[in-house]
Amino acid sequence: MLCLLSFTLWLGTVEAISAKPLLQSNEDGVSLLGHSMPCPEVVLQALKKVSGREASQLFRVRKNQKIIQNCLASQGFMDAKIRYADKTINHYLIEEGARWRVGSMNILPKLDQVYSTIPKRDSFFTTAAYEAGKNALLNIWFERGYLTSRFVKSEVLPNAQEKKLYVYWTIDIGERNHIADIQIEGNKNYSTQSILRLSGLKQGQVATAKHLRDCAERISRDIRFRSATVLARTDQIQRGLVPLKVTVVETPRFELLGNLGYSSDLGMSARAGFKDFGLMKGRFNADVQADVSDVKKGMGVMVSRPAWPTSRDATGIQSSYLKEDTAALRTTIWNAGVFVRREFRKYNYAKINLNEKWIQSTDVPMKLFEPSLAFRLDWRSYESGHLRDGWRVDGRVALPIALQGRGKWVSAYAGARFYVPFKKYFLLVPRVGSGMTFAIKGAVPKQLRQYLGGTANVRGYKLDSIGFTGPYGLAKGGRKSAYAGVDLVLLPKETFAPVLFSDMGRVWDVSPREQALAVSAGIGLIINTEIGSIRIDMAMPLRRFGQNLGSRWYFSLGEVL
Repeated sequence: MLCLLSFTLWLGTVEAISAKPLLQSNEDGVSLLGHSMPCPEVVLQALKKVSGREASQLFRVRKNQKIIQNCLASQGFMDAKIRYADKTINHYLIEEGARWRVGSMNILPKLDQVYSTIPKRDSFFTTAAYEAGKNALLNIWFERGYLTSRFVKSEVLPNAQEKKLYVYWTIDIGERNHIADIQIEGNKNYSTQSILRLSGLKQGQVATAKHLRDCAERISRDIRFRSATVLARTDQIQRGLVPLKVTVVETPRFELLGNLGYSSDLGMSARAGFKDFGLMKGRFNADVQADVSDVKKGMGVMVSRPAWPTSRDATGIQSSYLKEDTAALRTTIWNAGVFVRREFRKYNYAKINLNEKWIQSTDVPMKLFEPSLAFRLDWRSYESGHLRDGWRVDGRVALPIALQGRGKWVSAYAGARFYVPFKKYFLLVPRVGSGMTFAIKGAVPKQLRQYLGGTANVRGYKLDSIGFTGPYGLAKGGRKSAYAGVDLVLLPKETFAPVLFSDMGRVWDVSPREQALAVSAGIGLIINTEIGSIRIDMAMPLRRFGQNLGSRWYFSLGEVL
């Protein structure tokens, strides 16, 4: 065993000795041999061919040797020797010697934690790491609000016997800087006060780099601005106070929305919207939308104050009108109330509504006070404009309270979609959802029951048609519902992406077995264009009952998955 170990060590030594040293040459015919690490191309090209008289030759040889020496020293080979071996072919032999290490890092003031950007003790010394460490040290103090920190001492002491370099850095960090005046530039439609409220910047705050970045990000995240930068004017610091310059790039103040489509559920449908983000210099936003189809007709108005009470909030009032005639409901709903919306990150939010509803229908008319909480968690990622992977969850919980008679209920819904890619060939999109309504006091009225059917859950079935059937052939809904489905998208990044899909769902009161499971399947096509995605689907119920006897078509624009 000992002989085998000795032979292995000897073999490794032979391999190390017999390994050929690195050979490099440039276009001028100058070549290097003997170095273990390649010289950068810029260094190699700086070496010139030796020519001319003897004095010129000697000058060029010494200059080339100096260039090579500095290159090796920058990699930690402090005592390397360079010999001009052959005049006929301009050949240099290198004896690198030992590679020197960092003996110690002596930094004042001392750091309270270890940073990967600062060279470590016993690591190989390189000039690049040394300079990067100096910049990183200045940035560490800059991040903490010491904007005028500077080096008063930066030296390296060699120890030839130990083959180590001892580094001594001393920083004059000065005093911590606080925010003085704040100058806003680039705003035309929105007031300075609105931008300051959105950013969270205030005089007297510590001007740390992270705080300034966070403030710029809060502005950039708002729909009214394309981008924002917050710059500390370090050239104007006085008595520890630093002025800030905030530069914003605004989006257009007005936005028009609209689409036109067709589906077997809604027939021809049209939607139009108008948004104004600059009421009273941006202190308020206004949103007006209208929706017209064979089944639904409605409009809504919303006025909100952005960035209030905090930078991530929006508070306002809303009112809407909706007339609906589906396979289950024939109602007219008036709705008005107030809301507070909190944004957590882009597309992620929670919204609290306090609404009053008036519902007129063929059943008993209702007047409700309805507190509710709606939320969205969206963690999808995109690549070259195409959906890549991630997930999305939407939900709502409401507490409708009857203002006439006795009645109090809880209504809840949650739905999730997942996006799972299989290389570049397939995108699997499973989706699930569930809803329930239960009574705290009084029977659950038809207007608050759960319904399934349509493009949002079980495609191939008429809108709100799944479940029990009551008088006039209308669906009665149920107290509970659940659905699941899956889309398989082929070649999702191509211009034309075929889709196969299937859905199932059920509505019930006490036990799921009360009703047959609705199952459907279909095919579709997604057309990816420069202005957005277009999707055309045909779905067919595999279990036919009630009003569901044939296939149904769906046409959608924009968000098609």
